[in-house]
Amino acid sequence: MNKSSAMCRSLDPKRIFRSPLAQGRNDCAYDNLGVYCLKAPDEKLLDAVGAMAAAGHAGAFADVVQMAVGGQEQELQELDIGSVGLQQILELDTVCFLIYGCSRAFTHEMVRTRKGAWYLQQTLRHTDMGNANMRVPEYIIAAPWETQEVWVNSVSQARSAYVQLVAEDVPYQDARTVLPLATETWIIAGMPFRTWLETYAYRACNMFYPEMRWVFGRMKEELAKKAPRLAEQAKITCELKKRCTYRGAEDTSVCDFPWSSDREWTSPLYDDAMLKLDALKGR
Repeated sequence: MNKSSAMCRSLDPKRIFRSPLAQGRNDCAYDNLGVYCLKAPDEKLLDAVGAMAAAGHAGAFADVVQMAVGGQEQELQELDIGSVGLQQILELDTVCFLIYGCSRAFTHEMVRTRKGAWYLQQTLRHTDMGNANMRVPEYIIAAPWETQEVWVNSVSQARSAYVQLVAEDVPYQDARTVLPLATETWIIAGMPFRTWLETYAYRACNMFYPEMRWVFGRMKEELAKKAPRLAEQAKITCELKKRCTYRGAEDTSVCDFPWSSDREWTSPLYDDAMLKLDALKGR
């Protein structure tokens, strides 16, 4: 064994860095999955700054500044600055969410949002994941028992292997490599409000990963408790265009929106596959 591997064992010699998500559960779909809004944008602040910015274009800057300085919050809100279209105002403030009990599959996708975003994530390198909880995907839940059994046996073997490796004093950072993407974890995600709106616009799409869609739906619900007018701005792009904007090869007719088959973008890969399928059916 090389020196660096031996040193890694001393990172948690007393075995005190333990995951809070180690009850050995297989959580179905979204059971025990929590989404909490730690910080919401200040609606009053955005009203005031937005009003001043819009007034600057309308030659009424001095009047709006006087309203802001004078604390006329209701009057500023009634100006309905959100309808003016100054999207850069939405970059002024941020949102921050805790997602607790999500799968590693979810976090791997979530952190792809990079524009001004930041993340704090549970470390598997320095944490004993123990008898880790696993999140069962919707598709597996709906599958025949034989298929479910394959999934359950797989994650059970992974759990057992991890526990055994840690017991044999294998460093956490090496033992973690046997854990599947279903392993439950937590992540704190923060970003400018505008970035969150843009991310919601496509990640809440019905064609995206089900866990991702569910989490973004919960984010909107939690945000509405603290900033209801701002939460109303969260829309999937197709809800605004009334046309499917998904850019993937999958068949979008499975989506419940009435415009799901009216695609703005079509995939040559999907179209060719469907032509071949139709040809086979016609034999």
